[in-house]
Amino acid sequence: MQPENNNHHAIHTMSAQVPTFAELSPANGQSSPQELTALQGHVAFFDRDGDGIIWPSDTYRGFRNIRFGVFLSLFSAFVIHGGFSWFTYGTWYPDPFFRLKVANMHNAKHGSDSESFTKKGQFDEDRFNDMWNTYTDPPHDSITAMQVFRLIRGNVDPFDLFGWFATIFEWSSTYLFLWPQDGRMRKEDVKGVYNVRIRLSLICHSIRILLSQPLGVNLLGNRKARKEKGELNGFLPQINSP
Repeated sequence: MQPENNNHHAIHTMSAQVPTFAELSPANGQSSPQELTALQGHVAFFDRDGDGIIWPSDTYRGFRNIRFGVFLSLFSAFVIHGGFSWFTYGTWYPDPFFRLKVANMHNAKHGSDSESFTKKGQFDEDRFNDMWNTYTDPPHDSITAMQVFRLIRGNVDPFDLFGWFATIFEWSSTYLFLWPQDGRMRKEDVKGVYNVRIRLSLICHSIRILLSQPLGVNLLGNRKARKEKGELNGFLPQINSP
């Protein structure tokens, strides 16, 4: 492991070179990346060939690319495509391949959420800020797991079992992706997950944690022990030290 200042230099260099999510997937059924709504951009990363259609295998590979484990990647693909394919594919009958259409992602907006996306799939920053300020403590720059739990409870709709599950799944995935070293997800990082027309600073944030902090325990076992054995296959991106 190199000194911390070298790690930060490497992270800064990577941050300057990485493309946007829209640049990684330039078509997505639109005439240009700039026409993507925030919700379409939210899923554009998984449409790597830019044809506007996301297969379950695309979603699986996308989660593996951000270093989710095999089981969680399979589970995520199953939940996302099983729950949203019919609503986004645009046919009266379910798609037999459980594909998603990026152009129709606004139809996948479910109940019991934070309402940070509008019905048209646009990001509502005022609603996001109101939600954030309601459930976080001053100076409202981060959120803990317990505050997320209160946020979820505060937004649930009666008898909306699917919405409850989807919201828990989405926030859990966000936490695992960011994996904050102090247990507090930063506001700008969470906003970046909602509104994905930003550079891949979230990945660099995760790399910073891996390079500068001791590793703790994740859902699949002791990460520190696995790192010492050279078997680290956790949720966050891994790179070699410079």
